[in-house]
Amino acid sequence: GNNTFEFLKLPISARVAALGGNLISAKYNDLIVVITNPALLTDSMSDNVALSYVNYFADVNYGYAAYAKKIKKVGIVGGGIQYLDYGSFKRADEFGNIDGTFKASDMSINLSYANSVFDSNLVVGATLKTIYSAMETYYSWGSAVDIGAVYSRPAKKFAVGFVIKNVGRQWKPYTVGNY
Repeated sequence: GNNTFEFLKLPISARVAALGGNLISAKYNDLIVVITNPALLTDSMSDNVALSYVNYFADVNYGYAAYAKKIKKVGIVGGGIQYLDYGSFKRADEFGNIDGTFKASDMSINLSYANSVFDSNLVVGATLKTIYSAMETYYSWGSAVDIGAVYSRPAKKFAVGFVIKNVGRQWKPYTVGNY
């Protein structure tokens, strides 16, 4: 990939994948879509659990688990864990001598918040992400934020969404000087 933590761009659900990976304005009362736009987090998702698992290719698996809760006088809050497991690899030296195996994986722990502003038709939301990646003896971590808004008029069957995703920083690179 061209960026650090590329796994954050993978579509988490079949619905999101079928719509090109960018489902940012459709309200489906589906907690799994909150990962595409935090403003899709609604009160009706309180006490919901979302689970997603994808058997990707060549022993690579990824998934997402989330939970949401309505907090009086605060709004709706959700938490989730997104992961990508690359599987096991053979460790070998430059001569091809096998000296064990190692694993590689990526993970993001997310905290989302959304609330209506002005009227119930406009919802704004944000997701804070702590991101960790491990490849053999190398590891990296960073943080990012998603900020979104959805304006909807259900009676007119109209919705428009806006989202800025994965704006953040890699705090610890895999190797010194290599961001």
